Amino acid sequence: MSVKNLSFLDSNVVIYAYDSSGGQKQSIAQKLLTDGLRDESTVISTQVLGELFFLTVNRKKILSNDEGEEALLALSAMKTQLIDPPMIRQAIGIHRRFELRY
Repeated sequence: MSVKNLSFLDSNVVIYAYDSSGGQKQSIAQKLLTDGLRDESTVISTQVLGELFFLTVNRKKILSNDEGEEALLALSAMKTQLIDPPMIRQAIGIHRRFELRY
């Protein structure tokens, strides 16, 4: 059995995929999403899905409510990681130990 390398999508990448003002960033982000959906190599979190809807529909206003919901449903086909309090505490520990931003 082989172990697959997985990529985690950050909300910025997802937002660029839907933002036509992003230029080359949009095309790169769209390729990452398309590849991730096709080969099941990408993980997205519930937090990123929520941020996708909020930022594209409410803040940047680049998608309608229906388009935002459609985007969320499409990306929900990816492996989805629930962000829960124990995971957040683990992230804080990593932040402290390795001085990474969180």
